[in-house]
This record gives sequence, C-alpha cells and structure tokens, in this order.
Amino acid sequence: MQANNGSFTSNGNGTTQDLRAMNGEMGNMSLANKRKKKPARAFHQQWETAVAPPSSTASTPFMPPNALFNGNSNGYGFDSNPPSNGFITPRMDSTSSFQSPAPSRVSSFQTTQLPGLPLFPPQHQPENAIVVPVSGGISLVPAPAPSSELSLVDYRYHTQATFMTPTSDNDPLYPSFYTFQNSIPPTAGTQYLTVDQGTASPNYIRSSMYFVPETESLRAATKLPIALTIRPFAPSQDPVPVVDFRDLGNISGSDPLDFGPPRCRRCRAYVNPSMTFTSVSNFTCNVCQFRGNTVPQEYTSYLDAQGNRADKFVKPELHQGVYDILVPDEYNVGGTGSTNDELHHIFLVDISEPSIRQGLPAVVADSIRTALFAEKEDLQEQTGEDNEPSKKTIKYSIICFDKHIHFYNLSPKLQQTQVNVCTDLDDPFVPFFDGLFADKEESRIQIEDALTNMEQMTNDPTFLPDTESCFAVAIKLASMCLESHGGGKITTLLAGLPSWGPGGLKFKPNNTSGKNADAEKYLFLPNLDYYKALGKELVAQSVGVDLFVVAKTQVDMANVGYLCGVTGGNINRWTNFEIERDARGFHEKFVTSVKNPRGYQGQLKVRCSNGLQVAQYYGTYSNKDIIGDVMDPKVSLLTEDQTFTVLFEYDGKLDTKYDCHFQVALLYTDALGARKVRVINLVLAVAEKLQDVFNMVDEDTVMTTILRDSLSFMGKQSLKEIRESLNNKLVEVYTQYRAMSELGHNITNTMNRTLLFPEGLKHLPIYALAFLKSDALRNGNGITPDTRLAEMFNLMHMPVERLLYNLYPAMVELHSLDDEECTFDDYGFLRLPRFTELSLSKMEQGVYILCDGYRVYVWVDPNANILLVKDLFGENYDSVLQLDPMMNELPVLPTLISEQSHNLIKFFHSKIIGIPGQDTGSSIQLVRPGIDGSEIIFKLRLVEDNISRSLATPSYGDYLTSLHKAIRVNLDSDKASGKIKQSIDNVGNNSESLTQRFALF
Repeated sequence: MQANNGSFTSNGNGTTQDLRAMNGEMGNMSLANKRKKKPARAFHQQWETAVAPPSSTASTPFMPPNALFNGNSNGYGFDSNPPSNGFITPRMDSTSSFQSPAPSRVSSFQTTQLPGLPLFPPQHQPENAIVVPVSGGISLVPAPAPSSELSLVDYRYHTQATFMTPTSDNDPLYPSFYTFQNSIPPTAGTQYLTVDQGTASPNYIRSSMYFVPETESLRAATKLPIALTIRPFAPSQDPVPVVDFRDLGNISGSDPLDFGPPRCRRCRAYVNPSMTFTSVSNFTCNVCQFRGNTVPQEYTSYLDAQGNRADKFVKPELHQGVYDILVPDEYNVGGTGSTNDELHHIFLVDISEPSIRQGLPAVVADSIRTALFAEKEDLQEQTGEDNEPSKKTIKYSIICFDKHIHFYNLSPKLQQTQVNVCTDLDDPFVPFFDGLFADKEESRIQIEDALTNMEQMTNDPTFLPDTESCFAVAIKLASMCLESHGGGKITTLLAGLPSWGPGGLKFKPNNTSGKNADAEKYLFLPNLDYYKALGKELVAQSVGVDLFVVAKTQVDMANVGYLCGVTGGNINRWTNFEIERDARGFHEKFVTSVKNPRGYQGQLKVRCSNGLQVAQYYGTYSNKDIIGDVMDPKVSLLTEDQTFTVLFEYDGKLDTKYDCHFQVALLYTDALGARKVRVINLVLAVAEKLQDVFNMVDEDTVMTTILRDSLSFMGKQSLKEIRESLNNKLVEVYTQYRAMSELGHNITNTMNRTLLFPEGLKHLPIYALAFLKSDALRNGNGITPDTRLAEMFNLMHMPVERLLYNLYPAMVELHSLDDEECTFDDYGFLRLPRFTELSLSKMEQGVYILCDGYRVYVWVDPNANILLVKDLFGENYDSVLQLDPMMNELPVLPTLISEQSHNLIKFFHSKIIGIPGQDTGSSIQLVRPGIDGSEIIFKLRLVEDNISRSLATPSYGDYLTSLHKAIRVNLDSDKASGKIKQSIDNVGNNSESLTQRFALF
C-alpha cells in the first residue's frame, strides 16, 4: 500500500475529504434506551426477563442479533422462516455439511425473497439497514427506539444469550456454531461451542467478508477491505490433532516433491478437506484447481459412491479445519541433517538503581519461581503432541545487567550457583556454556539460589547498584547464547532509559508530537542503527523478545520496542508502579508470558484462490521489511495470543463456479523441538451482487483491519493525517452504502436526515470513535511517545476479542446483578449480565467492574450502598474512604456478591486479558471518584462521552452527526461528476433492473 488515503486499494489515489467537522464540538447525545434500574442494594431481586433468543439446531445456522427488538416478529429472526436479511447461510436446510466430493458453498448462495415480506419497508431503506435520525442542529436528542439499534452492549448481550439458551424445552444442549453451515461468526468475546465441519473455527480465523466479491470493481464499490485475521494458537475446546507425515513418500525412486505431507505441485497447498480425490490416485487442489497431483502410494484409499475417501472421517486432515502436521527433516531450518532443539528461554533482568529502588528484582524472582515450580507444566498438552512423550524439556537461563552483564551458572554439578561478569561491552562474549542453560528439575537448587541472590539485591542496604544499564548489549549477548540452539525466547525487564554502552539511548523531547510526519518519525520510528541491526540479527537467529517496562521515565520505545515488534514479542508497561498495588498484576502477566510460547522458528504462508493475492501482512514485520525481499513473514516467537491480519488484493477475477478458499500454513518448531506445520483452512462463497457483499461482512475483522492499516502509517504520516484518514474510510463506506440504497428509490426529505447503516457494520462508528480516543491516536501533547508506541505495538498484535474490548470495554454494575448472573453454568460459561454503556450519565452511585483488555478496574462510588460495600470488602468497613487505595484484589467473602465479583474478574482475566488456566488472575485497580488518581484513567475508558472540548474528542452522538454531514457532502458533491453513482452502476447485473438488484438488500 503506497499511501494511507482512506482507501484499501493497493494502487490508486482514493478520495480524501476534509472532515474536520468529525472532530467538532457539539452537545452530548445518548444512544441507548433507558432500562429500568433496580435500587442500589446488596441483595438483589429478579428483574425483567430478556427476550429469548432463537432456537438453533444442527440444521439452523446462527443469525447474529440485528437489534430489531421493536415488537416485529420478523425483526430478530425468531420465526421459523427468518427473513432474507443477509444472515441466511448456505445449506441451512441440510442435515449434513459433508457433501461429496467436498463441501461447497456455491450452489446455495442464491438469495431468494421469502413469502410475505415486502420488497422494501415503507420508508424505502434496505430491509436490513439501521436507520438513525440525526439533525442539523448542535443539540441532538434522538428517539429512543432508533437509537437502541446502535447499542453495542445490547448486541453483545443478545449474541451471548443466543448461545446460552437451550435449543428447546426438552433439550438442555446449547446451540453450537457450525463452521460450514453458519457463515458470519458471533462477535469476538462471545462464549460458544463450535463444531468443526472442515473449515476453521472463528477462534482461529475470521474474514472481513463472508461473500467475497467476484471482481475488484465490486469490492471497490463497497470501499471495504478483503482481509483475514488469524490467531494460529487460539485456545479451543478440543485439542488440535497432530498428523505424522514424516515418513510419507520417502521411498527409493519416489519424486522428491512427494516427500512429506501431500501437497499441490503447483501452489504447494497442504492436503485439506476440500481437496477432491479420484480413483486413479490423483487429487485436485481446491486452491488453484490443479488436477495433476499424484497421491503417494501409501496414502491411497478407496472411494465410496459419493466420491469420498473411505478414511475421510479417520484422518483429521480430511475432515477438520485446523490440524498440525509433523514434517520430515527437509522442513528444518537447516535442512536435511539438522536437528531442532527444544525451546531455550533466557530471563534477562535489569538490576540497575531504578530497578532496585522499585523492588523489581524480588518481584521478578518470585514470578520466575511461580512460573517454573508452582505447578507442573503439561508441555504435551500445550504443544498438542499426542505421540510418545518426549524426553526434551524447555531449558532456562538467568542473566542480569546494569553497566555489566552478570551470568548465572546453573549447572547441576555445582553446590550453589556461580556468577560470571562480562565487563567488555564493545566486544562482548559468553563466559561459559556448560551450565548456561539448565533443566528446571535437574537444577532446581541452583535456580532457587540464583533467585534468592536476586531478592537479596533488593533487600540489602549495602548493595550499591549502577545508575545506568546496558540493555542493548545485554540483548545482543543473550541472542548470542541462543544462536547455537537455533533461537529461543528472551523475557526481559527494563526499569529506565538504557543509556550505557553501545546502543545507549538519549532522552527524546515530546515537543514535536502532532507537528508533521517528518518530526514524528524521530519519535515513532527507530532511529539508531544499532537497534535496527540488532533487530535484523534477532529475526535471522529466530530469537523473540518479551519486554516488561517498569519505568517512571521514558525509555525510547521507538528503539527498544522495535525489538519486540520484529520478533513477535509482547510489551507490558507500567509507568506509575507501586509494588504493593501492582506487583500482583505484574506477577500474573510475567507468569503468563513464561508459559505462553507455543514455538519458535516460524514461517507464515497464506494461500488463496486464483484471482486473489496477499497485499500486506499486519501484526508482524515481514522479511521484506527486515532482511530481504521475501513477502512471507518470518516470526521468531510464536505465542497463544499472537494474531496476524492479512490484506488481499485482486490479480484477476474469482470464478463463481467455485468457492473461495484460503489456507494458512505456519511452519514452526514447537516447544519440545518437533518441526510442524499448523494448517488452518477457510471456505467462503463468491458474490456477484453488491448487496450480498454488504450483507455478509464481519465488522470485527473490518475494524481490526482498518485499525492496523491506520497504525502501520505511524511515523510515515502525522497523527492528524492518520485520524483524518480513518474518518475518510468510514465516510467512504457509508457513502457507498447510502448511494446504493438511494439508487432506484424515491428517497424523501425525511430519509435525507437519517443515517443508514448496514446490519453488519452498525457498530463501526463507535469502534472508530474509540480508536480515535485511544492512547495511540488521541489528540494532545500530554501523551508521551512511549505511551503511544506501547499502545500501537499491542493493538497490532493482540487477539481480536482483546482489541475490541480495549476499544469498547465491558462495564458491569454490581449493584443490580440478579442472583444467577455472574455464575458459571454446566458448560463452564459465565452467565454475563448486560453491560453498561460507557458514559458517565449511565452510571449510578454504586459499584462497577470494568475490563479494558489490559486490567480490571473496580469503581466504588463514595455514596454506594454501605451494605454492598461490606459484602464486597468486609464488615470492618463503614465508609468507602476506609478502603485501602493500594488494594490489588477483592477479599474472598461468604457472600453472593463476592462470589459473583470474583467469577466476573476471573472471566475477564481469562477470556479477555489472556491469563488462562490455573494462573487466572484476580488483580484489580481500585477507583474511587474524587479520591483516587486512577479516576482519570477510568473516565478515559468512557468512550461515549466528550473527553474534552479543547482536545476535539466528541461524544458518540456528535460523531454520528458529523459522520452524517460528511456523507451528505460526499453525495451532494458527486451529483456533478457521478463517480459514486457510476461505481454502483458498474457492478450491477446487466439483465436486472436496479429494483431487482436491491430488492433483497
């Protein structure tokens, strides 16, 4: 992509509008219905029963709730004959998804009108459009019913209810999401069961469009990107199966192309459920349609009358969407003859004066001890290996640094650990190798001794630490230690600006932020050649870096964080660390970081059907940016949270006779040293009509792609230009939708004063507004470059559900919980209440829990019911003022509200923040308005409010009004040129009238 011009075309200039009105100052506007509130009390009564979601069976797909709770029986899709609103999915009337010879979405994607439904509602808007009244004035008070259509909290609540309501009175089972029958996945963060039908679960891969446009002109008419968001190691309800192809085809005289897993000879796609086999030992590739592929002799099978292999449901690679393949030595990093080591992990700890002063070495030592010894680590389950248990285990090393590098010898032959110090920073070397890495069980005594030594540094008043640290040299030496093992992971702590030795950094002033792109390059891009070269070395050596920054000053994240960005690592940052309050949160994230790796030496390849090609990868740096011209990214470290977004462009035309296939292949070495390929398959339909494309979009993936595309221009464009480009993209999308809606219809003056939203994109404005208010983009010179960059790195890598909850956090009011809410059911799902809108006007004088994807906040109003306060914090509190501001967890009390609160906090930590398993976190940050400084941070999460008029951060209602005005300006200015109208006309079927083309929209 050449320029960030608000368009997702890889070539072309796009239209840039002047949208300064998007940041104008206007009055407040509420966009959700008021619901009846219960009194603020400690004990709760039953309240209104929610509308029951639709029943679902194996042959009835999930239809995302479309916010039509207005008494219309056809609105929410509860009828046995749901309307043709874009959520009818292929083969919804089929009892089996496994059609011979392979599943296909083609034949069932002809949309038809259901009996009894008019072509258009009386106001002539598309049937599934969301209509929101707006006004030209400054003070806006919309009608309650239309405004509720845009309620994100309602959408999340009813989507979750859909998957937690038994299919019938006689059947206690919850409806499942069938990966082939059901098309549009539920919104990210929903708890649901999945059934793998040969195409991957949305947990692993999501598409921005589930009807892929046939041509580039059709896609351009939507102004939407074709993109996939991929999370290769997402948690799943079932273990990922492992298929052993290490010896397949390796016989004398065989074609070398037949060694290992069966693959297409043309595009090299891996065997998958959509490939079709013939009786003459050939198979046809579903990706490129090449027919001349030979089946290895030992992999042949009889075909049944439908053309299916007899072993179809025996071999995971023939009926599941996600699986691991064990591959032969030819796939190793060094090729045939090389071996793969188990993962080697270095703890690199800052012991300079800023670190010692904050007590960090002791906190890190305790975290390492918990991660290694608190519980038995099940690597076999973690890596998915279901063969014979390996004797290999992860090896660990401990290195500290200040102005020098301190190596701990962890050899089991020693009675206690020994420390060797490297003082030569210009020509650093590793002082020893035997004992540098150790097995945690064999060397437990030595590891414990090293951790005790680190704790003594913190507590010894006679210890005189250095005031500066040589972070860059320490990373370089750690990578040298890992080089002989084929790579590995570095988990490092940094407590201040690393200014000592080669790679030493200097403080950067913040006075150039917001000026222009050239000035901001100095702040947001790495400017030191030492770090650029070091990043290239880390990628070449397959070394990944996880960074924990605990510093009250800036550390130059542009250079320091760059090492994490290019290697697949994560950044965790505390700027106001208080050990009593924050040590628990640090401990939880550090332990998770240690246990999170799933492999290293990764190489990502995404294949797609003829007519499409990969345009760009987001979420990781590709080899093209680091070490050459190869487009496919090399990923040093692979973790459970790692997410990639891939943008596609057209190099031809899709064939509507076939489905559109995508295959993600991630070649990697798992934590035990086994070389594998994780294969993720996705099957989508091809659309010829514009309305079909709009009907089947996934706003979660669309927003993720828009966000990451915008962030990719940090340092290349000014923040102001990025904000304007983001607004441009929204205006273009909704302008195209509006133009399509108006063509062929007599739009009245009343309709000209309304916003029309596609059903699948109705929450895009609130997400975009939240992104504009994020630390990465928010206007204001008070935000440091380190803060912006840390936020940018995290948004580029985090899973979709965490990203969306970071943009629009979940807030729960505890004082109105029902007795059954926030309790776990038999499936292990938490019965979530309806969240509260993120506006101060929606909050009462009670207690709230908010999760923003990073941490959990507990808001306690000073006037909250004291009985509720006692049930949450203990009988010894008679006032909110008595609560300890350094409190880092809620006490466990024998009250219902205490149990509900702990369940909710653990759910947020496990499902959203990403602290899984027995390490599920419980850390919180207490917020008492008018008392605690954290109130400012909490209020910044209330994204529907106007943060500050001086910062041009409008309320949600103001933003919608500005959006509507910009759309009208676009359409009015197009009357002369007719470019927008022409783009819509060009993608219609010549044999159909406009009315016919848009009748079923």
